[in-house]
Amino acid sequence: MFGKHSRLKSLQARKRLLLAESELNRAELAREWACLNEEFKSIVQHVQSVGALVSKASVLLAGFAALRRVFSRRNNGKASWLSTVIKGARLGTSLWMAMRSRR
Repeated sequence: MFGKHSRLKSLQARKRLLLAESELNRAELAREWACLNEEFKSIVQHVQSVGALVSKASVLLAGFAALRRVFSRRNNGKASWLSTVIKGARLGTSLWMAMRSRR
């Protein structure tokens, strides 16, 4: 009986050590998960800011392309300069509104 009691004590001690190790592993996993979550949030923020810049640049390039088309299409000199200015002002206004709405 003395050997059985000694064996039970060693098993109980081993069980307590395994439980303590398990708790340490859980705590470490929680810390690592929090760090990973923060890194992911940081990456998402960077991607969103780059996406916003790309979006604004595409609007700007589209505006320049449209202005180029407006100024290059003169219909063999028949379009008046006033209509060209009005078209440019309309395009500039729409670009301005598009850029302001994306802020």
